[in-house]
Amino acid sequence: NKNTGDIIQSYSFPENWSGSVFQRFLKYDNGYAFYAGTDKDNQLMIGRFDSLAKPLGFKYLPGVISIPYADVKDGFLYLNFSYADFSINTHVIMKLDAELEPVFMNEYLQDHETQVKGIGVGDNGKIYTGGGWAAMGGATSNTYLMKFGTNGEVGFCGYQPYYATFQGFNPT
Repeated sequence: NKNTGDIIQSYSFPENWSGSVFQRFLKYDNGYAFYAGTDKDNQLMIGRFDSLAKPLGFKYLPGVISIPYADVKDGFLYLNFSYADFSINTHVIMKLDAELEPVFMNEYLQDHETQVKGIGVGDNGKIYTGGGWAAMGGATSNTYLMKFGTNGEVGFCGYQPYYATFQGFNPT
């Protein structure tokens, strides 16, 4: 109950989603709680809940990724993660609407090993990411902070659309 704080209903989810050592993202914004994490196969898992924690939908993105970092601003879910397929290392940023449909998904090719550590969205809609990078196989890590436009554009650095299709998932 929103007025008294009494629990009216609750939901449980399987504990076999990717390890308990990883941090999960859950944030309430514009009437929804948004979730981001990974499943037991390290696939990106996103979801949304109503204001009483009722699950409204989950989606997953097939393929192995690193731990996703997320933020929510004005009813949009922003995700930041790195993806490696053993031949190339990329950095992906995506913006999804309240129905968890992509607004944009951009892939930024890297010439170094990127360790994504966070994402934030300013009041003006600009996207900021941070983390560390090293030369391929390097032992030294260097800190970075990047600023992106409201649609994920970044200066003169190249990027391309990230082509992936989310799959629906019913957790109940």
